[in-house]
Amino acid sequence: MVALRVSEKKKKNGLVSIINQEQTLQLDVSTEPRSDKMSIRVLRVTPEKIKEVPVTSRDVGSYSKAEALILDPSLQYIEIGAGLGGFIPAVVNSQQGYGPKPIVIDPCDYHSLYEMMNRALHLDISDQMRSRLDFHIERCKVYLSDNVVLLNMWLGDAIRRPDLVGIADIVVDNLAALLYGDPHTGFDNGFEAGRQQVEDWEKLMLKENGLLITEYDVIYKKDGVFLPGYAISQFCPQRSKRGPIRWGNTLG
Repeated sequence: MVALRVSEKKKKNGLVSIINQEQTLQLDVSTEPRSDKMSIRVLRVTPEKIKEVPVTSRDVGSYSKAEALILDPSLQYIEIGAGLGGFIPAVVNSQQGYGPKPIVIDPCDYHSLYEMMNRALHLDISDQMRSRLDFHIERCKVYLSDNVVLLNMWLGDAIRRPDLVGIADIVVDNLAALLYGDPHTGFDNGFEAGRQQVEDWEKLMLKENGLLITEYDVIYKKDGVFLPGYAISQFCPQRSKRGPIRWGNTLG
């Protein structure tokens, strides 16, 4: 059982905050009638400030480069900062227990988040809010299941693991480390420097013919060289024929 702290002090918009004991994760839920407003944030405390990193839950069709995503149960996927997004549940559904388990690298404490959302169900909330919480709880179960390799850490820590180098067919970073930064990068000293560092780390995880799909670009690895996404059809035509995918309900 995860220890939680519930703040009953409502903000102007009627939100109630639930924070884990370590104060690394905060869930805000609305107690207003007919409202389903909620937000989840990873809290990174430094001597200078508290940085809040949003935990998102986009459906796959809302990913920035959704048209480039490939759904193939035989491929090894790594998603950076997946949050409660729909891509990993879609991969798990497609595999039906077979194929390499998708890997998630995210500092979000999913065990705490699961308990926090269940705790929120006991608040005086609307049916709409309850339905939204139930939906996200089901997604969280997927991330905590044996069908996913969950690395609860920042990208800068994960990339030090030799078992992650050169293993991925697809690396996805949708509005995660490339946008919000990583405590191991120079984001605080300049966005472009930090972004380049994150992208270099993510490239290290690609195997030959692998794809890095980010908010900003699609990058293809061929003979150790990283090429822009338009080169995929030239060097790997069979892969280009697999997309785009028409995504339905990512929870099946």
